[in-house]
Amino acid sequence: LTDESKVAIDASALTQPATLTEAGTLVLPATGTNGSTIVWTTDSALINLTTGAVTMPAEGQVTATVTATLTLNAVTVVLEFEVKLGEPSALVASDLFISAYVEGAPGNRKAIQIYNGTGADVVLDGVYSVKTASNGGAWSTTPVLLTGTLVAGDVYVIRQSADGNWTADITAGLNFNGDDAVGLFKNDVLLDHFGTQGTDPGTSWTIGDNVNATVDHVLVRKGTVTGPNATWDANEWNVALAIPTGTSATTDPQVEVILQSYTYGA
Repeated sequence: LTDESKVAIDASALTQPATLTEAGTLVLPATGTNGSTIVWTTDSALINLTTGAVTMPAEGQVTATVTATLTLNAVTVVLEFEVKLGEPSALVASDLFISAYVEGAPGNRKAIQIYNGTGADVVLDGVYSVKTASNGGAWSTTPVLLTGTLVAGDVYVIRQSADGNWTADITAGLNFNGDDAVGLFKNDVLLDHFGTQGTDPGTSWTIGDNVNATVDHVLVRKGTVTGPNATWDANEWNVALAIPTGTSATTDPQVEVILQSYTYGA
C-alpha cells in the first residue's frame, strides 16, 4: 500500500459521536493501524485531549469541533468532527400568543388559534380575552372571553359562530375582515395582536410579497416566534393555505388540520 492509501484507511476508521448528552469519554487514538500518527485538537475547553474526558456545559447545548491530523511520512490528512454537547434548552414562551389566523369565504369562515408555549397550564377565565378593531377603529367593547384551562403545548381555537364547522373551544361573533386587527388581551391589556389597531391597510395586510395575504387565507405564526409581541410584525407570519372563493368550502378539512395543532420552536 502507498502512504496515501494507508493514511486514507486510518482516516476512514476514525469516528466521533454527533451528540453527547451526558459526561463521557471520546476515543482519541494517537496512531492508526497502518502507522499514521494522529494529533487531536479542539476548540472546546469541555474536552480533555489527554484523557478524552468530556464535561457537559452548565446549561443548554454547545457544538465542539474536534480535529484529527493524520501524518505518515510526507502525507497529511485533516479530519474535522462536530460534536454537540449537552441538551438543548427548552424553548419557553413568556405568555400565550396568537398562532394562527383564518379569514375566508364562502360565508364568514373566520377563526383564531392561540398557543400555550409557557411550559405550564394557564387558567383563562377572567384573565384572557380577544378583541377586534375594524377599519382602523378602536378595539371593540364586547370582547370574546376565553374560558377553561389551556394546557401546556396545546392550542385554543375561537371560531366564528356562523360558518366554518371546525373544531373549536369556543364560538363567537368574530366579525373581522382582512383589513381589521385582532388582539389578545390579558387583564384587559394588549398582549399580542394580528394587524395594527388604528391603521386601515385598505383591503388586506401584506405578508411577504402577498398584498392580499389576510383575505381568503390561513396564516400561521412562524415557529421561530418565542412569545407574544405587542408590536405587529408581518415577518412573524407565513401564508399556510389559500381559501378559494366560491360556493363550496373545499378547504375546510385542511383548515381543520391546521387549527388543531401548532409546531413551536421549529
